[in-house]
Amino acid sequence: MSARRAAIRARLAQHGAASGGHRPACPPELRRCIVWQWLDPDEVDDVRAAGMGSLRVFTAWRRWLDARQAYADEEGQSVMQACGPTSRPTLERP
Repeated sequence: MSARRAAIRARLAQHGAASGGHRPACPPELRRCIVWQWLDPDEVDDVRAAGMGSLRVFTAWRRWLDARQAYADEEGQSVMQACGPTSRPTLERP
């Protein structure tokens, strides 16, 4: 085992012991930004017409980012610790 891998495992073990072995799970809707879930009803038509070029996509993505940050703040962790890395918003249906 490499020294780097051993250090990572030691850090993970230490984190698990400090949190009682339980790490809160990020809600599924905060793991990936599916735009349709974060649109207000009056914004849906604009996104249907313009697709990813709609400014409403960025509004929905900002709501999602704010919700992730609020969740992480409640858990007392960084967003990366609480929910993992971010990705671009998508129009795929869940």
